[in-house]
Amino acid sequence: MKVVIVGDRNRESEEDFKLINQILDYCRDNYPKCRIITKGTDRGVGKWIRTRLSDPVTHRPTEMDWTEINLTHHLVEGDLPKIQFSADYDALNAVLLEMGDEFHILSEERPRGVTMNLLRRVIDAHRPYALYKPHETAARKAQFHEDK
Repeated sequence: MKVVIVGDRNRESEEDFKLINQILDYCRDNYPKCRIITKGTDRGVGKWIRTRLSDPVTHRPTEMDWTEINLTHHLVEGDLPKIQFSADYDALNAVLLEMGDEFHILSEERPRGVTMNLLRRVIDAHRPYALYKPHETAARKAQFHEDK
């Protein structure tokens, strides 16, 4: 089982760390051959995953296999136009969708931008997911989207 755990980069609170730990515990306890997939471990959700799952000295995995998907722009001058920057991260979402079997997404109060793009892809592909807004503090089983 490949479980994608991602979120907005500003999800860095202690409550978020506790939630991520609960999600990781759930995955470890329910999926014997689980691999965690995340993106960008420099801050936010990815950083918390790296902190929990890697030895701080050797950087080797400690309790579960995990994969970091990263996208870094190395530009000679300036920044990319916002539309191109967003398009690149939307493509990264396609990679996450291709790799993941289940998705746990920590969003803002109203998912938008890259987070909304991933959520839409997951729903359209009929993959199980759990969406966590900032006030939600308990991990839960990923479910399939119910059309209303």
